[in-house]
Amino acid sequence: MPDVDLPKAEHALSVLRRARLSRSDTAAPMVAELVYEMAYNGLHAPEIEEARQTAWIEISALAATLRAELFAPRAMWNDALKATERWRNLLAQPPPHGQSTRT
Repeated sequence: MPDVDLPKAEHALSVLRRARLSRSDTAAPMVAELVYEMAYNGLHAPEIEEARQTAWIEISALAATLRAELFAPRAMWNDALKATERWRNLLAQPPPHGQSTRT
């Protein structure tokens, strides 16, 4: 059974991909909203929580840069996308037999 946060991670990836192709003044509020949508819940295994936190940090940095400069370098976009993909991929993996993804 997929994790209940998997749709949240997939949504974050979708928004990042759309925002990356948008004008910066449109992308900035899209990315900023993700910061609030990815709130910490502390219910996952440490590896998943670490991946979520890393994605949140990268998205937060991207949002701050877009807000301040209305531009973000390609590397920032790539870092946010990669971190969010890692989080999503960990959520999508089935837990080892007999274990839960929740702590």
